[in-house]
Amino acid sequence: MIIQAKDFTKDLMAGKKLVSFDADGTLVESKTKMSPTMVGLFNSLLEKYFVNVISGGKYQIFEENVLEEISSDPKLLSNLTLSPTCGTVMYINENETWKICYKDALDPDVAEEIIRAIEYAMEKIGHNPTETFGDIIENRETQITFSALGQKAPLALKEAWDPDQKIRHRMIEFMKEQLSNLDIKIGGTTSIDVTKAGINKAFGVKKLMEHYGLGVQEVLFVGDALFEGGNDKPVSDMGVLSVQVNSVTECEELIRKILN
Repeated sequence: MIIQAKDFTKDLMAGKKLVSFDADGTLVESKTKMSPTMVGLFNSLLEKYFVNVISGGKYQIFEENVLEEISSDPKLLSNLTLSPTCGTVMYINENETWKICYKDALDPDVAEEIIRAIEYAMEKIGHNPTETFGDIIENRETQITFSALGQKAPLALKEAWDPDQKIRHRMIEFMKEQLSNLDIKIGGTTSIDVTKAGINKAFGVKKLMEHYGLGVQEVLFVGDALFEGGNDKPVSDMGVLSVQVNSVTECEELIRKILN
């Protein structure tokens, strides 16, 4: 079930023990640090619930944009799990150290096949930007990610590139001509994430439920890509109550509703 953030009411938290968040466009602006306002709300949430962050980004981005900003209190961090690259990896905090709980890496030959398919799609749509900000195609071991202007592109440029996802939907069609039995989803503001078939955010949330011994009805998911083809959609498809947010500000308001 998907509901809009404006329609969320506190009674929907009845029985919920875990809140899982997308990162870019939800907890943080694309590839930027968590704001002081969000930090305060996030820390308060950690006092009451298990909290998870699941995103297409790699672990280093979680470190820079989330972990460096939030509380370092071991008690609070013990309630936090991190699921980079769409849940293909999960980190837990034990004895004040972040440790890998599981990791599902791509075969190197498959990774190369995905990269060639992205290059093919770029050629078909004529994507050849004159200026980029970091790698356009990144091998994250468990996931291959296309970022149209590079990982470190200014937010304003990212937001202007493909706001209605039409370009990326076209790219995915071309990629599917070259790839089979893989999970291809629209990710952040300019990205496409490719993982093994069935290894997506739903897989990551199922792993979380196993880790904590929780059922579907005990989990709430929050994301900005719950539309068809978005990398948050698989979570709602597995029956987890999912809240669509359209901005970081709206996510802050949602967390206030959860806390109050």
